[in-house]
Amino acid sequence: EAKSTGAIQRVAALRQSAAAAPGALADLRGCEAEQEAARTARDNALALVDDLRGRADDGGTPCPACGVALIQLAYNGDDGKMALARHEPPEDPSSPEEREAARVDLVAADAALQDATRRYAKLHAEWTRAAAAAQALLLLEPAEHEPGAAPKSDRATVEASLTAARTSLDAKIAAVRTARQAMAAATAAAAATVTAAAYHAEVLAWVALRAALAPDGVPGELLAKVLEPFNALLMTMAEATGWKQVAIGADMDIRAAGRPHGLLSRSERWRADAMVTAALAICSNCGFMVLDELDLLDLPSRGRAMEWLYSLTDRSELDTVLVLATLKAPPPMPEGVAVHWLGEQPAAAAAA
Repeated sequence: EAKSTGAIQRVAALRQSAAAAPGALADLRGCEAEQEAARTARDNALALVDDLRGRADDGGTPCPACGVALIQLAYNGDDGKMALARHEPPEDPSSPEEREAARVDLVAADAALQDATRRYAKLHAEWTRAAAAAQALLLLEPAEHEPGAAPKSDRATVEASLTAARTSLDAKIAAVRTARQAMAAATAAAAATVTAAAYHAEVLAWVALRAALAPDGVPGELLAKVLEPFNALLMTMAEATGWKQVAIGADMDIRAAGRPHGLLSRSERWRADAMVTAALAICSNCGFMVLDELDLLDLPSRGRAMEWLYSLTDRSELDTVLVLATLKAPPPMPEGVAVHWLGEQPAAAAAA
């Protein structure tokens, strides 16, 4: 009797579950339509994101060698090779606001699709239980003894619908998996592009630093600013003495009238050295200079040199100038110029 009561209860439970089969099937089909609509909305949002991303114009990244704007096509993480191409701006570029709005819509559409997929799976499970209960009830109660039972034709329809629903669910799950993989690949490509752009910017910074620290970079610019007034002072001295123009180049070579210092005669080198020494004494505010071997010059050039040096002290550009020379006798000098003879005076030597 207990076994009979249990069987009756199981049959009653099966009848209750089987009675819910038509409603569960209707709900399942309605959810399937919602899921399809959600999938279509997600696909459209993904297509819009891809279209806006393809029309995005980030200006590319300039090549450090030639300056041509480049974009990254692919990145192989195994061998570290990167494929680049010339950046061509799109005809109808998308704005960052459009791309952000499309991305937000894609996230919302993907969330809606996932929610519809979960509801579809839940309803499918409910309908599967109800269909299984109907099948079990058909086995326990043949149609001729159970007027309220479903006919065999309905059973075949239910089984066919179940198979179609399972096939559709598998296809939808596969489509969702494919879409997620595509989104993951797009995210990875965007991250690789950002990383490559950061590396490229770092390379450009190092290239700019190397150019700035090169001899013709910042040091050359500073040297040119210093040499400009120095060479201007040398030009003034050349005009005052009538000697060849002396100038110091960016390579720190001394030239007189364009000729290198090493190719000058001894007297030309003395005159060039005298003007450079005087310019250094004036620019450094030293106010003191020493010149040796004045006797290398001929007599007219000696007089011109002494006049020039006297003018420098007379204008207070220099305080003291010591000029050394080997002469036969002390030369006559104007007031303010002292002559110191080293050794025996010529007159005393002649008397001896």
